[in-house]
Parts: sequence; C-alpha cells; structure tokens
Amino acid sequence: MEGVGGSSPSVSTNSESERYMIYIAFFVGGFVLLTEEFKEKVRSHIIEQSEAVKNLGIVMDFCGEGRVVLGLPITPCTTNGYRICHGGSYMMLADSAMGAVCFALNKKVVTLEANISYLKSAPIGARLRAVASALHNGSRTLSCICDIFDDDNNLCAQARGTFFVVGHIE
Repeated sequence: MEGVGGSSPSVSTNSESERYMIYIAFFVGGFVLLTEEFKEKVRSHIIEQSEAVKNLGIVMDFCGEGRVVLGLPITPCTTNGYRICHGGSYMMLADSAMGAVCFALNKKVVTLEANISYLKSAPIGARLRAVASALHNGSRTLSCICDIFDDDNNLCAQARGTFFVVGHIE
C-alpha cells in the first residue's frame, strides 16, 4: 500500500517520506515539532507503563509529527494454535500504535471503538511493523488508522480506531 504522493510507508528520511509526514501533520490540524525528550515521553508512556505491551515485546521504531511506528517480533507468546500471529497480538499492536499517535498529539485518550481487517498471517520469527497516523484530531475525539506490515513490506492487517480525549499531556 502506498502513502501520499506514492511514497512507501517505510521509515526513511527521503524527501517523499518527509512530505508524507508533513502532509499528515497538517491534515490533523497543525504542524508540531516533537523534541527528543517528548518522543521519549511517548515511548515511555506507551511501552514502559503498560505491562501487557512491554511483555509482548513491542518497541517504538519511530515517533514523528502525526505518525508513530511500533514493532513486534513474533514469538511463541504472540501466536495462536496454528503458530502464526494471534489476532489479539495484531490488535494490541495496532491499538498501541494509534494510542501513541494520540499521545504524540498531546492528548490522553481511551479507545471508544476499534476494528481490524486481517489480510496476511505472520509466522514465528517474523517482525511486524505498525504504521499509525491520525485522520481526525478533534477536541473530544480522534480517529486513527494503522497499517501493519511484515518483514517483506506486505500489508498484513489494517485497523481503524476512534479515541475519546480524557485530558491533555502536561
């Protein structure tokens, strides 16, 4: 799946990816530069303060203006009886990535609703990459989308979520 302007959703610093991130930032209501200190605050909130996320092995690969990328190694702990990634592991990865986008936009949120389409399985040993961005950044709700890719950049799942704002980041 290609992003805005035909750019790949991969995390690179080429000009097409930069245009994609800037477009998303403007699309959600303003350009905000994230400091390294704030990126660490997002990582800590999403990864370190959630035992479930930490125990699954989810890591933050990228945090930018209106976009977050999380990674998940597929281990026996994240699989179902068929030894492929469990649907709940996909959903936890997607919900965490979309929640991180909201947090990066200075909003404390809870999930109102989320759905996911499973498109391709991921076996033990694979690493999934969740690329999440905000579609709507309102004062009371946010809407996000998350594409989940495998090691070969195949789209494995796509999730959408609506989040209710319960506060702002201090």
